[in-house]
Amino acid sequence: MRGWQVGLAVYAATVATFVAIRELLSDLPQVLVKRFHTRVHGSDGGTRDALSVDIANAGRRPVSITDVGYIPRGGWAASPAKWIWEGGVPFTIGEGEYRSLLLYKDELDQQIPDDAIWYARDSIGRWWPRRERLRIRWRRRMAKRSTKRA
Repeated sequence: MRGWQVGLAVYAATVATFVAIRELLSDLPQVLVKRFHTRVHGSDGGTRDALSVDIANAGRRPVSITDVGYIPRGGWAASPAKWIWEGGVPFTIGEGEYRSLLLYKDELDQQIPDDAIWYARDSIGRWWPRRERLRIRWRRRMAKRSTKRA
């Protein structure tokens, strides 16, 4: 083999490897969770303050969400039970779809701080957003330990 043929073969193998890695990574699920303050306009003409949590699927595969909740700074994970709008939890979102869940602020059992981290958990047990996964697991583990001791 000549030198240019070896160089071309190495280049083609490198490009094929990068393309394969990109395709594998793009097939992985990716869920985005965002929180907004909003107002809901009722049919009677009145408005109510609400908290909107949007869960979007940015990946190629459908994802089944089984739990949506929040973690206040310095607190424990909690899941609100009074979701309104679009059927509540659990639900499945396909590629490029999103679901908005609303909570009326005046119907909350406790005040949710503005700096709380919102999360979603899928049917396999993955936590979204992924960067908060270890913190959530550690807090849940510590909560289980403290309830076992009591």
